[in-house]
Amino acid sequence: MNTLPLNNDVTALPAGHPLKLMQQENIGLAKLLDDLAAAATDGDATAVCAHLQKCYQLYSHYGKKDTVLVPVLYTYGVTGPGQIMWDMDDAIKDELSAIYRPLQEDAANLPLYQGRLQKLCQDISAMIAKEEQIVFNQCLRLFTDTQWYQIYGDFAEFAPAFDVQPSPWEPAAAWLAAQQATVDSEDILSSTITLPTGTCTIGELRRILALLPLDITFIDAQGRLRFFSNEGHIFDRPKVVLGQDIMNCHPPRIIPVVQNLLADFRAHKRDHLTVARRIKGRPIMVTYRAVYDTAGTYIGTVEFVQDCQDILDKFK
Repeated sequence: MNTLPLNNDVTALPAGHPLKLMQQENIGLAKLLDDLAAAATDGDATAVCAHLQKCYQLYSHYGKKDTVLVPVLYTYGVTGPGQIMWDMDDAIKDELSAIYRPLQEDAANLPLYQGRLQKLCQDISAMIAKEEQIVFNQCLRLFTDTQWYQIYGDFAEFAPAFDVQPSPWEPAAAWLAAQQATVDSEDILSSTITLPTGTCTIGELRRILALLPLDITFIDAQGRLRFFSNEGHIFDRPKVVLGQDIMNCHPPRIIPVVQNLLADFRAHKRDHLTVARRIKGRPIMVTYRAVYDTAGTYIGTVEFVQDCQDILDKFK
């Protein structure tokens, strides 16, 4: 059930609503783009670099849209806008880095990047318009109150962007508190799990998982996201997408890679894949393992993500 405004007017939403936050971030972003364009015109490389550095807060803003709002839109069959925008967002972030890094190294490079800076500002401004005219309207039209409450909780996991601090939204906070109370009930936490090598309670297992230096994600045999632990917050893991097709949780350019990997796991062509790369400037190890039952039947895939910086530091 959706009890929010039916006229698709974001300004009429209550304070604290996720789309209200997104709109306020867009207002702050638009002001930042004006400042960036003015600094570039004046040839002030120091100011340009400072504004570009602040533009990296797009990672938080686009993360809310691409990893939370867009996957929920997919469940309603609305795939076109999200697929296009996700790729465009990635292109904007790539171009931001491609401009910022050489300017940071040598301010004298600014004249070489004037045209690209102008184009970057235009692309970001165009994305603001697309969000507000397409994505926000679709979300308001389709999402239920419960989904908005879940999204409110997921947005809290993202860093603030463009000087906008989230406002409380009491109905969502109350709903989330009730959900948490259910999973934290003594009956659930004290329930015993019997394993081949011993037993533990659900409460004990939860605390053990929280201490592991790994983020863990489990995808079932049907390709649905069933479970994650995300203590490291290396990747965004919104709860609102639990139970969804894992393909809805990846940018379009990555989907063929994921499909091929899962197909290989199902066919027993391989049972693991390890990828090491830098993410957000840190050395990250990502391992995918096929999960089979005792009869060898594929029952899912588990992903382990580990920040290896602390390990590497120990060997210095």
